[in-house]
Amino acid sequence: MVRHTQYYNSGSWLYKNITCLLYGFLFFTAAALAQKSTGGKLTGKITDAATGEALVGVSVSVKGKAGGTATTIDGIYILSLSEGVYSVVFSSSGHQKKEISSIVIKAGETTFLDIILQKANKINEGVVITSSAKKESQSAVYSVQKRSSAVSDGISLEAIRKTPDNNAGQILRRVSGINMQDNRFVVVRGLGDQYNQTMLNGVPMTSTETNRNAFAFDLIPAAVIDNITVNKTATPDMPGNFAGGIVQINTKDFPTNDFFSATLQVGFSSATYSRPFYSDKRSQFEILGFGAKSRDLPADFPTGTSRVPIYIMNTQEQTRYLRMLPNNLAPTNYGRSGLNEGVQFGYGKTIKFKNQTQFGIVAALNQRKTSLIENEITARDPDFTETRFPDTLQGLNYYSNNIRYRYSVDFGGVLNLAYRFGNNKVTFKNLYTQVFNNTFIYRPSLSINSSGFSSGDSLTAYSYITEQKNILNSVLAGEHRTGADNETRLDWNVNITSNKTDLPDLRNFIFIVDPIKKILKSSSNAGFEESLTGFSRSWSISKDFIYGGAFNLTTPFTVFNSKQLLKGGIL
Repeated sequence: MVRHTQYYNSGSWLYKNITCLLYGFLFFTAAALAQKSTGGKLTGKITDAATGEALVGVSVSVKGKAGGTATTIDGIYILSLSEGVYSVVFSSSGHQKKEISSIVIKAGETTFLDIILQKANKINEGVVITSSAKKESQSAVYSVQKRSSAVSDGISLEAIRKTPDNNAGQILRRVSGINMQDNRFVVVRGLGDQYNQTMLNGVPMTSTETNRNAFAFDLIPAAVIDNITVNKTATPDMPGNFAGGIVQINTKDFPTNDFFSATLQVGFSSATYSRPFYSDKRSQFEILGFGAKSRDLPADFPTGTSRVPIYIMNTQEQTRYLRMLPNNLAPTNYGRSGLNEGVQFGYGKTIKFKNQTQFGIVAALNQRKTSLIENEITARDPDFTETRFPDTLQGLNYYSNNIRYRYSVDFGGVLNLAYRFGNNKVTFKNLYTQVFNNTFIYRPSLSINSSGFSSGDSLTAYSYITEQKNILNSVLAGEHRTGADNETRLDWNVNITSNKTDLPDLRNFIFIVDPIKKILKSSSNAGFEESLTGFSRSWSISKDFIYGGAFNLTTPFTVFNSKQLLKGGIL
């Protein structure tokens, strides 16, 4: 067998020191922010009962007290109050006034209350509708479901705040009709990856996987999510390439409360913890989730259709090119497996200026490291027939007990900027994520029958699989209100999405030790991973770059005294 080399990687030292610094920063920051506030906030969204559109400029005030606030272009209001129980009045030109009682405000907490206002007419003009906070919250939920033109489920910011979830994958488990695979991939109404579509801030997202049409939802931190909606039926303003559902994730622009959050995750698997962990040699930056140039194919190596393929070259040329490749077939022993670790930071702030304009910022940074050891069996029936390669695989059979060592590092961040002036809002939202997956498959006792080895030979096989993924999504969007009572809405966006997946130096190596010469003996067949008949190395890379935009106009009109909405747009 090939000797397992012991290698003390300086990157481990670097990672441990950076981790210690992050944990120290987390502790002291949490201690500095552990101050109890004497007041709380009341916030929510005010919408029209007939159309469901957000109402701009609605006056919000505490009954019997001067002052108050008004809703923004999004229909959002925020009212700062001291601890106690209040009655709050909501009034708007052209709508019935509403008074909500029994609103409980607690120190250091935010109370969410969405409001539905009815259109006023000659009969009910001057009438004040009274209700309690509990009844109004239920009424708002039922009203949204009643008006919706599509069957949908979702989860709001208020519900997200009450959960311990750390990413979108964990949040989606709480939506009815949704199943999650590995806490990452979504199944809607029993339909898998290829039948679902993901949209982030109104922009369709590309697949994060190379071999399936799927989006990994665990890449989006919970701290920056405003709401998630899952549409299960189609409407004209949605993409048409889905049968299961569309998962729409909207991130925050103006945070309700200024916040700084820090989350530390530590865990372990009983099947992995404290067991020796083997893999190929990793660089310092790969331990932090960044790729390494050392894995790239040499620049002078013959690739593509413009050069002569290496397999038709003479022996001297083949030897010269093959010696360009690093001799990195022996695994590295990284010692005993430690704990899985993750850290996440979030920051949000709204700055209000004297001219009634506002600037909002939401940022998040997350990093996660996991190690996993799995035992598995790989086998092929001797009667299996491979139609693509009948000459090499006809009658081939093998059986192998495998040990899979999987090391993963995720690193990413979110930066959202927003500016509100008058009845206008402009946002710039960005998401960046990179993932490093490093897998070593050790097959200590492979029995195989092929032309390269004797029937029944007991062999050893190594497979090294490295995957590097980078995702960037940027959206510049605007929303503007005009017309009577600001009921005509214009919204637009321009966006880019870049998705890169790199599989550098994928290696499969099957060998036997010659008992007399004490050397390694390998099959001369140019094998591939499925066949396990020899030795192979491959490099592959895929890139997606998508840019687009949208323009939508929504305006109300009346038909037989019934208010309707007309919406049109361009994608």
